[in-house]
Amino acid sequence: MCVLVFVSKTTTRSHRRQNIVFGINTIESKRALLNAALHSWAKDVTTVITDCKQSTPHVQVTRTTDVCSEYPPIQSWISTLVEMRKVNADWYFKADDDTYVNVPKLNEMIVELQDSGYGPDKFIYLGSFAPGREYERELLGLHGKPFVQGGPGILMSRRAMDAILPLLHECMYMIAESMHSDTQLARCVYAILPDYAKQNAHIIKRFSTRFKAYYPHQEIKQIRPMHGSTVPVQLSEKDSTYVSLHCVKTPEHMLSVHSQLQP
Repeated sequence: MCVLVFVSKTTTRSHRRQNIVFGINTIESKRALLNAALHSWAKDVTTVITDCKQSTPHVQVTRTTDVCSEYPPIQSWISTLVEMRKVNADWYFKADDDTYVNVPKLNEMIVELQDSGYGPDKFIYLGSFAPGREYERELLGLHGKPFVQGGPGILMSRRAMDAILPLLHECMYMIAESMHSDTQLARCVYAILPDYAKQNAHIIKRFSTRFKAYYPHQEIKQIRPMHGSTVPVQLSEKDSTYVSLHCVKTPEHMLSVHSQLQP
């Protein structure tokens, strides 16, 4: 897998600038989508991008030794998280290549977190918490505990990253009947803090709904874009309040979402 660190000065509408590193693992066939992200929401932030070893060179992508055909992409998540932590930061946001991140809203949320006493020196693991699909909840190895869905993105503090990384390879590969990269990362969290969700229910309740995943079964009145995207073509006022939107499958849609949210 190849890793790129794309660094530029972070700009934010918040009064306080946050030190955030973003991470995206992608594949060569999604280069156009990646470029759209780098020219929209990721244009002015520090971003680590990883791709598999068979990919062609790209000035903004670091190739690692991971194989392109891996699914679930557990090793590529490990590589991405490790490379992210090589950049010194307070906060780390793991995104998918089809995630749109509303960076100003994310910065505002981090200000809220810190003002509430939840700074980067606290163990913070946040995003859109879910129990998993009903038919496989008992197969995930989580014993009914919720996990942060990878699609809308995962926010972790510096302390959380430092606690997770030494265990990352072991816990990401813990066997379960049904394995996904995001559920395996949750197993790392619970290996460290078994009662994390229970002990942090108040901040989970307060912030989890700010990460938005649109799923095909949801009833959305707006016309949907083609090619697998689930985020509406025409965004609502509510959409502008989210920290992230998932999923955006075409470069044209990524740029359109950005133009509506950051005109």
